[in-house]
Amino acid sequence: KLLQQFDSMQTELKDIKNKLIIESSSTSQSTSTSSSQSIDDQVDKWLSNKCGFNKNRDYQQLFSKHGVEDLDTVKLLKIDDLKSMGIDKIGHRLKIMHQIKKLIDV
Repeated sequence: KLLQQFDSMQTELKDIKNKLIIESSSTSQSTSTSSSQSIDDQVDKWLSNKCGFNKNRDYQQLFSKHGVEDLDTVKLLKIDDLKSMGIDKIGHRLKIMHQIKKLIDV
């Protein structure tokens, strides 16, 4: 019985530790967002001006959520990456891939 209680307590401690790690990383991310704001702006402007998604803030948020925060990272994206990020419309994925090809060719 004591072993079961011990195992249960270890599991609880692991859960608490994981929660603390997650909270700690989200706190450090929020303090660094102001410094990466201009980098995110690059991607936002590219999505708006080059891809034509100026009215669709969801895509800007998706790119940021998935860590695509600069144009060098954008250049690495493949069409399957866009789908896994949540860009479901094939036409939108094709537009973005077309603009990525232009970025690479420059």
